[in-house]
Amino acid sequence: MGKRNKLPGHYCWVCGRQRPNERFSGKGHSKHICQDCSKLGAEELAYLQNVRNLERCVTWEGFIRRKQRAEFETFLQHDDP
Repeated sequence: MGKRNKLPGHYCWVCGRQRPNERFSGKGHSKHICQDCSKLGAEELAYLQNVRNLERCVTWEGFIRRKQRAEFETFLQHDDP
């Protein structure tokens, strides 16, 4: 087997970029949030996390899997739209 080409650094789930290790703070390594994105407010990070969770429920074709419909319903009935 040949060597796998790995990208250096970590992936930031907020901005969706592969960043070098120097762009992550101590707690940012485990949370996978770079320093630039960690400066965002808690509300904005929570909003982006909710959008990310919704995108996980929907397939590429736009269908909602049967096993994930209950989770999707909780997002539809959430107090904060």
